[in-house]
Amino acid sequence: MQPVQTPYVAFHAMLERVIGQPLAAAGFALEPNTMHHMRGLFRYTKALSEQMQVSLAFQLLPYADGSGRFQVLLRRSSPERALFEVSLPRLLWETFDVVQLGSPEHWWQFRTAHELAQALVEAGKLLFAFGVPYLEGNLES
Repeated sequence: MQPVQTPYVAFHAMLERVIGQPLAAAGFALEPNTMHHMRGLFRYTKALSEQMQVSLAFQLLPYADGSGRFQVLLRRSSPERALFEVSLPRLLWETFDVVQLGSPEHWWQFRTAHELAQALVEAGKLLFAFGVPYLEGNLES
């Protein structure tokens, strides 16, 4: 008997398949927080120094019909507290005047695994073009 695959497990598998290697190549590692994963939160972190860490969080909201939506959150933090946190669409809209996503409150929506893969590709392109360089201090607004 095959174990039932939750939407969170399926999302994580697709996330790793689509942008896991680029995240790893950029130095990001998935935080091993099972409780977060069981609620659809997948946070990848990278230490810039002993005093500065950046993270990329993918938050899934699944629906009963198998569809869902996700957002991408960016964070820069010190060991004591978060210094900066914003969603990728808001960063694009308010910092770079890139308005292609429709609104600063944009969530990537999908109905099928194929649509999820396409949405992750789109989010990944924007993430590596704007989000990661901005968090790392290599891209000014």
